[in-house]
Amino acid sequence: MIGSLMLFGVFFVLVAFGHKGGESFFSNLWLAGTILPAAALALASGTVGAVAAIKDTERSLSVFTAVVLGGIVAIFMIGELIFPH
Repeated sequence: MIGSLMLFGVFFVLVAFGHKGGESFFSNLWLAGTILPAAALALASGTVGAVAAIKDTERSLSVFTAVVLGGIVAIFMIGELIFPH
């Protein structure tokens, strides 16, 4: 979860410094190279958190945060796949 938050932060710093996307997703490798691993890590932490919450009845704040972050990223990814812009 911490890795994904750090990579999301790097992505937004790059955007703030003027990096822009292009015709395709991989037009700017700096942006794609930070957002893809960030999304993968968020989905992985959300999945592991959900399994821990269900199977081991884990109820800590960090697990809840990981599940919520993973869910938000999953919703955004599904939205981008269904309604690309």
